[in-house]
Amino acid sequence: MPTLKDYLRSQIAHGYRAFCGTLEGVTEEQARAGGSETWRRYRFGVGLDGSIAGIVWHVAVWKHVVADGIDGGSFPDAEAVLPHGWGWSGQLEWLASGHARLLRVLDELPEVQLERTVVLEGEHLSLLAVFNIIVEHDHYHAGQVNLIRQQQGHTLDA
Repeated sequence: MPTLKDYLRSQIAHGYRAFCGTLEGVTEEQARAGGSETWRRYRFGVGLDGSIAGIVWHVAVWKHVVADGIDGGSFPDAEAVLPHGWGWSGQLEWLASGHARLLRVLDELPEVQLERTVVLEGEHLSLLAVFNIIVEHDHYHAGQVNLIRQQQGHTLDA
């Protein structure tokens, strides 16, 4: 019978595949289109600038923040987490490395630790809730990328 960790791993992988699926065929020009340094900033919006590249940065940041926090015992400030490369391919690699780190942290975590409460951005959450947020986060931003791509003239497969 699958464990809770098996289920979480499956859901995290599914959310990541859904997000990455929206990025297939996106060029650097398309990824950067619409980006603005004056984009409205909000509490959890690190990296967001109105572009697909900004969304990828944002999603990758949170994967790295969560992996760092669980691995190291305290969650770093999202603004302090920087990507490996600044180009589009570097951002995609950084996203992939964040996802891999997240899965590694989950794999190394004793299942009983999923009940442990942590403080993330001032919120008291169980690690189970944190992992669930990551799953929802990937799906949420996949929808945003799809919307931007449609506005750019891309036709989504039915």
